[in-house]
Amino acid sequence: MNRIYISSVLSADLKSRSTVSMFYDYIIQNSYLDSIIDFSGVNFATRSFVDEFYNVFIKTHRARIENIPADIQLMFDTVGMTQNKEKQSSEQNNIKSFSSVDALCSYVSSLAF
Repeated sequence: MNRIYISSVLSADLKSRSTVSMFYDYIIQNSYLDSIIDFSGVNFATRSFVDEFYNVFIKTHRARIENIPADIQLMFDTVGMTQNKEKQSSEQNNIKSFSSVDALCSYVSSLAF
């Protein structure tokens, strides 16, 4: 199994979603999908990078990742907690319909602001 040092392929500072696309293209072009992605040497990763990396590599390809620095692991944990939640509205959507503009105006004027 190949080991890919992400800091060597990209940078020690992982800053954007587009960087994930470049990394994915690199892996596909070199047939490295069954590799270990090693985060040794990574100093910084933005939340947007981690979110995109999570979606592409962890959710979709179940990539094996190792040697993630503690602060970046915390970002992965935070992003992971937001990935599987269903978005719920605090209020139900109540759709009103009116037969005329006068009925709409009457309804709006009855609302308390």
